[in-house]
Amino acid sequence: MNVNQILFATVGDFKYVGFFKKVVDTEFARNDTNYFTAICGFVVFTLLIFIYL
Repeated sequence: MNVNQILFATVGDFKYVGFFKKVVDTEFARNDTNYFTAICGFVVFTLLIFIYL
């Protein structure tokens, strides 16, 4: 996976996953926000720092 793919996973599909999802009242959506999206955002941020420093 490259940085772009992880960034798109963080942003999501605007319906079920990512920071801009519309479905937010399920257990999966809460776990996605708390764990997967947060980890992807951290990985993207860290990779961008390492790439550009």
